[in-house]
Amino acid sequence: MKKDNKNTLLTLTTAALSLPGMVPQAVLGQNAISTEKVFSYRYSSYSEDPIPGSAALGGEDADRYDIDVHQLRFKSPITGNTEITVDVLSESMSGASPRYVLPIENEEGQITPIQVMSSATIAEERNAIDVAFTSYANTSISTTGISYSTENDYSSFGLRTQYAWFFNEKNTSFELGASASQDFIDATQERNPLPNTPLRVTDQEKTSTSLTVGLSQILSKSSLISSSFNLATFSGYTSDPYKEIYISNIDEVVPDSRPDRRNQWAWSNQYRQHFDKLNGSLHFDYRYFGSNWETRSHTIDIRWLHNFGNDWVVTPSIRYYDQGAAVFFRNWYDFERADGYHSSDYRLSDYSAISSRIKISKRFASGAIHLSFEDYSSDAGSSDPQFASPSLVSFSQLTLGFDFGF
Repeated sequence: MKKDNKNTLLTLTTAALSLPGMVPQAVLGQNAISTEKVFSYRYSSYSEDPIPGSAALGGEDADRYDIDVHQLRFKSPITGNTEITVDVLSESMSGASPRYVLPIENEEGQITPIQVMSSATIAEERNAIDVAFTSYANTSISTTGISYSTENDYSSFGLRTQYAWFFNEKNTSFELGASASQDFIDATQERNPLPNTPLRVTDQEKTSTSLTVGLSQILSKSSLISSSFNLATFSGYTSDPYKEIYISNIDEVVPDSRPDRRNQWAWSNQYRQHFDKLNGSLHFDYRYFGSNWETRSHTIDIRWLHNFGNDWVVTPSIRYYDQGAAVFFRNWYDFERADGYHSSDYRLSDYSAISSRIKISKRFASGAIHLSFEDYSSDAGSSDPQFASPSLVSFSQLTLGFDFGF
């Protein structure tokens, strides 16, 4: 392959190291096994901005999570047409997490949502491993993987498979994927801060299944487009054991409670275009998401991968996200819902978010090094104090890493 064509392909397909459990999409026309072994490493430092004192109980800024993540990947051929990929993740976090919201009347007589946080001494670790086998044939690629994740109060075991068939002179592919996982929840027994409130849940389980179908098409020697539809179902314990909600008429904090089944669907679209004269590539992604909890979201992700010579790639990007609230979300409830479902989890609220990122990669004959930085901020989609969550997250993340082939 000529060096210029190789750079074009790299700018069309370059991506960060995937987290365990994620299945990388097959690249059209690349159904040939590499004879090279590759070792990759990523380190990420994630830090959430504090909740300002005006929105936190006690009137002082409330610190949130800091997380350190180490990721390792090893990929190697094991037979003439099969390769193995092993992903290992180690994650440590410390800090505090939002638990529930109280409606507090300010000096002007207005109700203000005030966030109550967990203990600031939370320290947790998560370790995960993912092993996948990918087989290459003349007109198809198949991947089968198994994953396991564990932390002090949670463990998960998952299986997945993905097939891609190439036709139309390998310019078109049809992809079919399925996955299933079993999660086990045994929350630590920290008592809620208000008296006469229950302990955390123990010995709960959640089952997840997912099916994905997709179609990809090479439009020209420098562009491709793909579209996929994903349907997922979660059954069992879907609530968050570390979150509660305040009910005004009974003056009590009750545990987060969600339906024991969640169906969700997502439609994802990708467009890749390389521009020879500009020596760069445009990546445009759009995703629509919906669920039977009445959450809806739109995600737009735009990236520009620019080559500087044959060795440097700089990738600025921006991501916009907009979400509608779950039907049972409130910061607090004045009265209990008839169905018993309540949640003040900000992740189920009405909000929008913008993420700006920059990534710099330097390629060498035997690998590459990478540096990236992301800044993420979010805003409530409502001005109603009962719906505008005071605990929406903003964060920054720095990632360093390298790939080494041998």
